[in-house]
Amino acid sequence: MTRVKVSPKGQIVIPSELRAKYKIQAGTELEVRESAGRLYLFPVLTDPVEQARGILKGGRSLTEAFLAGKVEAIKGEEQALVRRQTAGGLRVDGPEGSEGTENG
Repeated sequence: MTRVKVSPKGQIVIPSELRAKYKIQAGTELEVRESAGRLYLFPVLTDPVEQARGILKGGRSLTEAFLAGKVEAIKGEEQALVRRQTAGGLRVDGPEGSEGTENG
C-alpha cells in the first residue's frame, strides 16, 4: 500500500508506477467516487469503444467463433436431415413443391 499526502490545495500525487500501470498522464481526467467511507479514482473514458479495442487480443475473435458455431450447427442439422431421409418412410419433395417418391 502506498500513502500520499494531500497538499494545501487538496491535491495528491499518484505514484509513478500506478500512473504507468493505468496509463494516467498529465491531463487525464479522473472520476472520484465515494463508497462506504472510501474514495475511488476511475479514469474517464472519452471514447469507451475505442479505448476498449484490443482488450481481448490474442484469442479468436468473438465474431469468428460465433460464425464457426453457426456453421457447425448447420452441418449438424444437414446430417440429421440426411439420416432421417435415409432411414426410410420420409417423403422428399423436389423443387417448388413437386412431389417426390417415398423412401424405403
